[in-house]
Amino acid sequence: KSAMRASNPWLDRAGAVVSGVCAVHCAGLGLVFLLYPGLWLRRQRWPVDLQWLLYLEWALAGVALLLAVLAFAHGWSRHRRILPAALGLPGLGLLATGIFTDLHWQPPLGSAVVLCGGLLLASAHLLNLRLARRAVRAT
Repeated sequence: KSAMRASNPWLDRAGAVVSGVCAVHCAGLGLVFLLYPGLWLRRQRWPVDLQWLLYLEWALAGVALLLAVLAFAHGWSRHRRILPAALGLPGLGLLATGIFTDLHWQPPLGSAVVLCGGLLLASAHLLNLRLARRAVRAT
């Protein structure tokens, strides 16, 4: 049991959840703006009551980055496999590109980029968790 606790699976679980929430949020919001052109036109001015959505996206991206760094470093110390980080880093890159660049203001493409990044990052966390569990069982 102590070896299983040492594998610290909460990092990857939390990372997968945050990445998935980020992907669903961005895809859902993009879909809403595509379906309701009036909202898209008003989005350019960001009324005060919608400003929190931008802060939410920044916060989710920051938490996803922090959890990814911690989880992939911890996973590497357990299983010595580079694949989770090799999948997760492009996912983080896609998230950052879709959120922190002008692509953010282009809902169909920006939402697709963030969705792909979030799903790739969530998949990397789940793979990292699986590999860490296997490494703990093998010892």
